[in-house]
Amino acid sequence: MGVAFLFVAVVFGRRERFERAIRRIFIVSSVLAVGSLIILALLYGSDLEYRYEVAVILIDWIALIVLGVLLSVFFKRAGDIRHSDCSEALSVREGVSKEEAKRQK
Repeated sequence: MGVAFLFVAVVFGRRERFERAIRRIFIVSSVLAVGSLIILALLYGSDLEYRYEVAVILIDWIALIVLGVLLSVFFKRAGDIRHSDCSEALSVREGVSKEEAKRQK
């Protein structure tokens, strides 16, 4: 999941501050997940047992909770922008159809 977070981080651009925050959280959680394997392997060798699993689950869940809130706000904003664009397009389309209706009468 840590590697998947790294690939998802690429999707979010650097245009807005909000997108940069989402991107950074994805990258930080990815680095922590992969980095914890390296650190725990150096500390415990092949005797990792459950330690890595607990560490990664903790990192992933914290990231998912924070990112769930941020992504819901991000997509809500994106939906509002698209709906406003669609409403403008529909009003233009209705205006054209009214003019055509006047011409046909």
